Amino acid sequence: MGTVPPRMARTDDSAPDGRVARRQRSIDAVLDVVLEMFTEEAMFPSIEQAATRSGLSLRSVYRYFSDPSELVGPPTGPPCTTR
Repeated sequence: MGTVPPRMARTDDSAPDGRVARRQRSIDAVLDVVLEMFTEEAMFPSIEQAATRSGLSLRSVYRYFSDPSELVGPPTGPPCTTR
């Protein structure tokens, strides 16, 4: 009775958590929309606009970007090395 069902057992500790992967996909979707808006000359997109165009709820976007300046500020992650 103390065994974990196979679908719940972790086989690889390095496998990303589904919530983490979903969060990253959501953040990427918002940033993609913001880049599209820049090409359309919307230099200061609002969080509301980013939420609407990305298909995410306003609450989710505010969870990832608490301030509109975070949408247009410099990236805080590691630098991109691909070209």
